[in-house]
Amino acid sequence: VMSAMLTVYLRQEIFSQFKAHQSPDLVLAGLSESFNDLNIEGSLYITVFLLVLDLKAGTFSYTNAGHSVTPLLYDGEQVDEIASPGLPISNWTNRPEFILKSGQLPPGGRLLLYTDGLDKIHESELTLEGLKQQLKLKTVSGTQLLNRIVYKYAINRTDDITLLMVERESNKTKTL
Repeated sequence: VMSAMLTVYLRQEIFSQFKAHQSPDLVLAGLSESFNDLNIEGSLYITVFLLVLDLKAGTFSYTNAGHSVTPLLYDGEQVDEIASPGLPISNWTNRPEFILKSGQLPPGGRLLLYTDGLDKIHESELTLEGLKQQLKLKTVSGTQLLNRIVYKYAINRTDDITLLMVERESNKTKTL
């Protein structure tokens, strides 16, 4: 029940913070302050990777609050992790620093964000390399690619999984 309540809180608070701030680092700083005001027990925390994408320009800014898996960016030739250090939203520290970074999703590029529910994503370098190879498949549509990833890495999962992929074709961007 507490996890569900934290999820509802997180959703509402992120929307509220975006009304006041447009930058992901400021949104997470506001979220952290709000969370600490709740005086929740010390064992509870939230991890968030927050990314804001300009659909027309393909530019994005992002920051991390302890999310343990890094999104993958395919630029048309190679796949890179878009890593950013960060502490979870918790009452462990008074004012954590959220580092703002930026990137570009070029035409023909793909951006894959996912949760740690992919089987053994933390345990196997092969899984990460496999995901990178899947993103490079230019002949496979985005929807087909997501289906392949789920079938290959999440079919027998024991944890929940969330996948979000953004593809940029020419001057258009679509989210799957």
